[in-house]
Order: sequence, then structure tokens, then C-alpha cells
Amino acid sequence: MEAARSRAAAGYGETHHSEEEGRIKRPVLRLILSKPPVSDDTVACLEELLDDARRGKLVGMAFAAQYADRQYVIDSTGEAYSDPTYARGMISALHDLLGRRARGDT
Repeated sequence: MEAARSRAAAGYGETHHSEEEGRIKRPVLRLILSKPPVSDDTVACLEELLDDARRGKLVGMAFAAQYADRQYVIDSTGEAYSDPTYARGMISALHDLLGRRARGDT
């Protein structure tokens, strides 16, 4: 019983001693799920790409996009859809970049 009081006094929160069970019961922790934070760099990137597309500078994309629930989408649009060989080259460059990041090279 004294150990339980000293733990509570030391800032470990309220504890309860159960003579029947012979052990200290600790408070129940509640997990609160929250929305993942907004990815500001993702929003900024999409806004820049959208602006370029509206001005006619961006004419195609080959992409992979990840959702908060770890689902993803892959696709291509515009010229990247029309010219899959060129799009594969762009994706290959992305593959190489991500490989360097994974190894800690960049």
C-alpha cells in the first residue's frame, strides 16, 4: 500500500491497491484517434501544379498519390498518358530519387 502511495505522489497518477488480487491497478489509458495533419507541402505542390496546368505549362502527369489510410492511386494524364514511354522514364527518375532518399543519400 505504501508503494502505491509513493508512486502516486511521484507523479505516476492515481493508483489503486487491491487486496483481493494482491497487485496495483493502474488507471486505464484512453486512445483518441485524430485526423492526420494536413500535409502543407502536398497542398502547395498540388496548387503549383494546378496553376501550371491552367496556364498550359503542365501538359501531363504520371503519379502515385498516398491517402491517409495508406491506400494509394497511380495513374497518368495528358501527354504522360499519350506517351507512356516518356512517362516511364519520368517514373524511373522518381524511382531513383526515392531510392537515394531511402538510403539516406540525399
